[in-house]
Amino acid sequence: MDLTDLDSVEAACDKLLAEWGGVDLVVNNGRHIGPGLMDSILDTPVDQYPLFVMAHGVAPIRIAQKLLPGMIERGSGTFVTISSGAGYEFYPEGARPGLGYRIGKASGHTLVGSIQAEHRDQGIKAFNVNPGFVLTERNSLDVEEFGFDPAWAGPPAAIGAAVVWLVTSPEADALQRQNIDAQPLALERKLYPDWRPAGAATPSF
Repeated sequence: MDLTDLDSVEAACDKLLAEWGGVDLVVNNGRHIGPGLMDSILDTPVDQYPLFVMAHGVAPIRIAQKLLPGMIERGSGTFVTISSGAGYEFYPEGARPGLGYRIGKASGHTLVGSIQAEHRDQGIKAFNVNPGFVLTERNSLDVEEFGFDPAWAGPPAAIGAAVVWLVTSPEADALQRQNIDAQPLALERKLYPDWRPAGAATPSF
């Protein structure tokens, strides 16, 4: 689906419901990567800002509106939003904090709490997960430009292991009303082998 186009979002959800009948888990991990994602306020075309909010915030709400009723009917279901500290750290450091990225992440961060408040008594769970810096193909293009040390980057599979634990372990239920840092969780719970440089005491998240 195209997360910047609600017709596309609705069509994809309708097809999924028609073919599968429903889902047990929704992971909101898409985003709009366009001009201005990490550019300055003055350099970002103003028409890009609504697209960041649409992809991160509005599209996941519409997905929830389409898929949540079936979960409620079955009495179970989980939503996970792959969030970011950029979405709730309102006074960032650095010369290029990326307002487009921060606005997008902030708009998406609020859905989880509302799902919890409205539907936790109906068997629905929801988590906000901060992956930290992960060495994805996309991020590997930015390490030099933004001064990231790729040796510290978490492997994508470690984030996946943390999410799997969150949605399958009863122990995770108590973490729902927290901002969950996936990399420390994966290390502390031994969900994934330690990837940090030898001799490092703590990871850089």
